[in-house]
Amino acid sequence: CTNALTLASSDEDRYNSPYNSEEAKREIHYLSNTTISATNKIANATVLYRAGQSVTFLPGFEAVITPSAMFSPAGTGSFEAQIGGCGSLVPR
Repeated sequence: CTNALTLASSDEDRYNSPYNSEEAKREIHYLSNTTISATNKIANATVLYRAGQSVTFLPGFEAVITPSAMFSPAGTGSFEAQIGGCGSLVPR
């Protein structure tokens, strides 16, 4: 687990097809003891940001869940940010 994490487009962009629910079910966790700063883009992915002090979304950051009537009206994937550091993850 890092002390400060910077997620920048396009190195940390996460795009999945809204029609592939298996891709969206794979969880991606970004964990930091102190801070996360993000300018990356997330679409139809299941992503968790968790930092001990702060999570900052800077210009350019996007999190999009595209509705897919084929699988779920709510779309595929999810995005969540938590304060809590690198300890055990909070159950969803």
